[in-house]
Amino acid sequence: MGRRSGRRRKRQSKAVPVQDGSPREEASTGEPQEASLFDPVPEDETPSAGKLEPEVAPEAASEPTAEAEPQAGTEPEAEVAPADAREAPTVAGADAGSKVDPDGEPGPSEATPGDFEIQFQEGKRLAEAGHLEEAADRYLAVLDGDPGHLRALNNLGLALDRLGRSEEALEKYRAALALEPENPQLLSNIGAVLGALGRYSEAEAELRHALRLAPDSPDVHQNLGLVMYRKGLYSAAIEPFRTASELDPSSASAFFYLGDCANRIGKTDEAVAALERTIELEPGNVRAYRTLGMLFDRMRQPDRAAEMYRRSREVPADLSHPGRPD
Repeated sequence: MGRRSGRRRKRQSKAVPVQDGSPREEASTGEPQEASLFDPVPEDETPSAGKLEPEVAPEAASEPTAEAEPQAGTEPEAEVAPADAREAPTVAGADAGSKVDPDGEPGPSEATPGDFEIQFQEGKRLAEAGHLEEAADRYLAVLDGDPGHLRALNNLGLALDRLGRSEEALEKYRAALALEPENPQLLSNIGAVLGALGRYSEAEAELRHALRLAPDSPDVHQNLGLVMYRKGLYSAAIEPFRTASELDPSSASAFFYLGDCANRIGKTDEAVAALERTIELEPGNVRAYRTLGMLFDRMRQPDRAAEMYRRSREVPADLSHPGRPD
């Protein structure tokens, strides 16, 4: 498999790490990239509201962020969530050491499962630090030696998805699913990417399959909500977001989309409650402040509206988050 293809910037969906032994995805905050949606969302937007990652900590999903407008039916604006700017750790070579061949010539030592695990963990650390290209290289190195490494396939998919290379990400997720066909996290990641690509019927089918296997997964519910949201079906999307926020009360992205949908269908009180919870969980969510400002304007509460607009302008640049799923 080629290491890189031309880079394309697409929206990211919320993805959740496929756990190898432990559960998850952002989802996720948020995206649970980390997959997988009512006034059509702009092509460059992607939340991956909650993607799944094998033993890799999510996207959700993933997962596109939309700024709520006071009028229902307004198309949300898309912004790409900034990558985490933590410093990348020094990467240790997995092929360190040498052996002497029968002719007395030194050569590289043969890779062992332990070497693959070192490369895999380095890839995870690089991805967490926002160094996605380097992380993808590490996962590819693992797969060169162990093509059936499930977590490396899934995490490579997550990295590619966050880089906007959705088709390549889908290929890796499907390769992982071939190894474990009933893995709900992988199904959710696939659904999130298909949703980001506008293949809504396929996305919904994969996500409903995942729900049958894992009905209590907040990431799967959120990714399903994102598919509905991107299609402009806000009334249908609100219930999956409600469920996701109940299953994971710490998910800022679930509350943001719940509030946005509620605003779009005229459920003002629910919208205010959800968006106030969003800014408690994610003080840098500029869109939540702005949407609250518009809601308070509509409710004829100018002082509260002015405070929300002011707070949206005062969010430090390093905290600013458009409201996309994690």
